[in-house]
Amino acid sequence: MRGFFAVFAICAWLSFVRTAQATPELRAELGWQGSCDDTEDLVRQVRARGAELELREASLPPEEAAHAVRVDVSVQSVAPSALVAEIQLQSEAGKDSRRVQASACGDLRSAVAWVLVVLAQQRVAEQGPPSASPGEQSAPSAIGTFPVAALEPSPPPNQLAPAATVSPEPQSPPARNRHSSAVRSSSWGLGFSFAAAFGFVPAPSLGPMLFGRYRSDVRWLPELQLSVLRLVTIGYEPNGTSLSLSRDAARLGAWVPLVGKLELGFAAEAGRLLATGSGSTLERGSSDSTFWFAFGVPLRVAIPLLGRHLQAELQAELDYAPVPYTFRYGSGDTLTSTSAFEGRGQVGLVSLF
Repeated sequence: MRGFFAVFAICAWLSFVRTAQATPELRAELGWQGSCDDTEDLVRQVRARGAELELREASLPPEEAAHAVRVDVSVQSVAPSALVAEIQLQSEAGKDSRRVQASACGDLRSAVAWVLVVLAQQRVAEQGPPSASPGEQSAPSAIGTFPVAALEPSPPPNQLAPAATVSPEPQSPPARNRHSSAVRSSSWGLGFSFAAAFGFVPAPSLGPMLFGRYRSDVRWLPELQLSVLRLVTIGYEPNGTSLSLSRDAARLGAWVPLVGKLELGFAAEAGRLLATGSGSTLERGSSDSTFWFAFGVPLRVAIPLLGRHLQAELQAELDYAPVPYTFRYGSGDTLTSTSAFEGRGQVGLVSLF
């Protein structure tokens, strides 16, 4: 009976040792650029798939750097609900690249974790026992051909071909990670633009605009933008009288994507309209002011300048002011009236973070 328990204990110990030796382990230098950077979650994602990830410092001694794996991940947002990660892999065996795509940060890190797990499997196969049985085939030595093995009940992505799009397996991240992903996926922006308006009166209006915006990671919520602007007419002289109209207003807008970089918005603005005139039929410095409000439907297109952090924007819109404004002489006769519709164009820069 004792001999039976001894044999059982030895078999269990050998099974444990073999299982521990079979666990793939990857030691890598990780460089992550862009959003969704969560090293702790990435390590957990790799461990959940049956492998171990040990991250080392970027600056290693020359003797260790020669055997280290360099993993560079660059994340870009190609659409409000599309994140793409370019993965560059480099080791003593060569270089390769992968591309994965997801709609949320947690799923994107899950896809990156699959790439690292498969790389860890390959390196274990490359460093396997020196004497292999004749029936076994040796693993390839280049990074470009990743063997795919099932490490858990749900299968990994099929055939990680270069520059392919990998769809991560459906996995619900923990509540803390989901909150972290939502924070990292949202974006803020600050910008400046110059506007030109036509049609308000028979003369152009020019002026600057400052704005700030916020985009949530919830795909069905629009982007919100709050602006302050000042528009002043130039060269307006009706009936020999020099007349200046200035508008100082605050503006709230909501934006939704249409196609590519084109977006459609709806805006409402309110502020103060000041009219100042002088001439032979007016007392010098005659002025009047009133409350101003209008609605607009703008279209804008973004042109990236420095990745996703700095972009130029072009905008065209049609505005409607439901209440016209009338400027009168001292005698009460009408000098000029404003139009209900106005066209505007803008060009500006915005920094996203």
